[in-house]
Amino acid sequence: MAAFDGLTMSAVKTEIENNFMNGRVDRIHQPQKETIIISFRTKAKFHRLLVSARADASRIHIIREKMDNPPHPPVFCMVLRKHLEGARLVGIQQKGLERVLTLHFTTINEAGVQEEKLLNCEIMGRHSNIVLVDEASGHVVDGIRRYSHQKNRYREILPGVKYKLPPSQNKANLISLNENNFREQVLSHEVMIRMEKILLKTLQGFSPQACAEVIFRAGLPNHITLDECGEYELNRIWDVLQQIKFMLESKNFKPTLVHHPDLPNGYKAFAPMDQKKYPDERKRHLQTISDALETYYHYREEQGQYNSMKQSLERILSREIRKSRKKIAKQDRELASAEDYERHKIAGELITANIYRLSKGDSILRTENYYSQDGETITITLEPSLTPSQNAQRYFKKYRKGQVSGEKINRQLSINKRELAYLESVSNSVELAESTGELFEIAEELRKGKYLKQSVKKHRTQGMPSFISFSSSDGYQILIGKNNRQNDHITMRLARAGDLWFHTKDIPGAHIVVKKRDEEDFPERTILEAAVLAAHYSKGRFSSNVAVDYTDRKNVRKTKGAKPGMVIYDNHRTLYVTPDKSRLESILKNNSNVTGNP
Repeated sequence: MAAFDGLTMSAVKTEIENNFMNGRVDRIHQPQKETIIISFRTKAKFHRLLVSARADASRIHIIREKMDNPPHPPVFCMVLRKHLEGARLVGIQQKGLERVLTLHFTTINEAGVQEEKLLNCEIMGRHSNIVLVDEASGHVVDGIRRYSHQKNRYREILPGVKYKLPPSQNKANLISLNENNFREQVLSHEVMIRMEKILLKTLQGFSPQACAEVIFRAGLPNHITLDECGEYELNRIWDVLQQIKFMLESKNFKPTLVHHPDLPNGYKAFAPMDQKKYPDERKRHLQTISDALETYYHYREEQGQYNSMKQSLERILSREIRKSRKKIAKQDRELASAEDYERHKIAGELITANIYRLSKGDSILRTENYYSQDGETITITLEPSLTPSQNAQRYFKKYRKGQVSGEKINRQLSINKRELAYLESVSNSVELAESTGELFEIAEELRKGKYLKQSVKKHRTQGMPSFISFSSSDGYQILIGKNNRQNDHITMRLARAGDLWFHTKDIPGAHIVVKKRDEEDFPERTILEAAVLAAHYSKGRFSSNVAVDYTDRKNVRKTKGAKPGMVIYDNHRTLYVTPDKSRLESILKNNSNVTGNP
């Protein structure tokens, strides 16, 4: 995970100086518990500065996108508004390469007297804080995190307490460091320690990521220890540090994002300088460090929300599927019991056929079973207190009762099986979902189906459902719906008679539509590719020899009251395909930019 280090802080400081130094504070918001946004107004434009003390995402940078705010501002937000709204930013300071950025404001108080306020942005992981300080007295006005000596023995952050900077780690500042001092500090460490770790312990503001980059640029193995370093190696490291020093002094930063190896649209790291240890195809250079930080943390927020929402939906669906299977198992047992009603009908018929042999008081009837091919002898229990005719009617009554019960159970069993098929299709959609927007679509569907009680917050990607669209090897457009909303959209709205429709047989999966082109017949290769895609986007994606049905779109229809994505079809043919990775890659090789399309 990337770390917001002193080098990044220096780049942010430069950007703030270049954009809104001497700007006025227009508005202050606190969209999250430990995050504030300060809007600055200059002659040229508005700027929004985000400062976060969140342990997992502490940072400071300019942002472009707006964030939702709570209906009632928290106390710290109200304090900042009281003291800083209308104030002018007159200075910004970073001590060396420490991760504390101090914003100097001048303002006029209610009495018309000019006051100086300091906003100390301490970006230090789980020790982060945002502290407003009265410059004249040096006292804390308030902090986004308050704590006393009971929690922090080094300092207190409480209103009225003298402000004290976070403890220094006594590391060397690269800007003022000379080569002799650098060598002395490096050589004072144990010889078996790796050089990356020695740099981390020696240099102020350098994160593990930055130290690893220094070793790479120096052309040294990443595991090299001090014992393995001679004059040449130390000279190489010092030369790289001088390059970084020049970058800091000239303020010539090269903001970089590093793509995650397993997530094409995700990011593994950010940095204010080029990350030469990664290949060019895994890097993205941006215009400003704030752009890099906003992009990286937006992805992090989206990914966190995605993971949380996916787990929540999986829990809900797992619970509902268990309940549905339990109902079906119970009804299967009840049906097996109810289906004994046929033997009651046979008993009544046999009693009637042998009524001339029976009289009141008989307790059993032994007779040939005329309804059996073998004609075996059957014993029927009689109620001695009833006449033969009444005994026959007693069995006919049991038969009618069992028949009604069986029909009722069958109807309910059919409903519950359809319900289970629907839930399993939604579960497959959750597995296939690749974005928060797709999960919101599924959550909204579950809410409308009353599986999800709480309301679903509208997501910015909601509106027309997205779906996957690309061309087959023969140039035919193939549409793929990854959830029931998308499935209904491409099948019931976009597809027309003459288009081919695909779906895995008896397995939850995506709807696949191949659009017809002129009067041409569909090529066998396109049909096979669509079948492989149908298998891949289904519960059978890891199986072999998956059955895929396909038919003309005109043969697909929804029944009245059917749940989203649930259709019936006929006049179909079946293909058996294996959705192995190599086969799928072969199909997608001409579609390198497979995206959702509105």
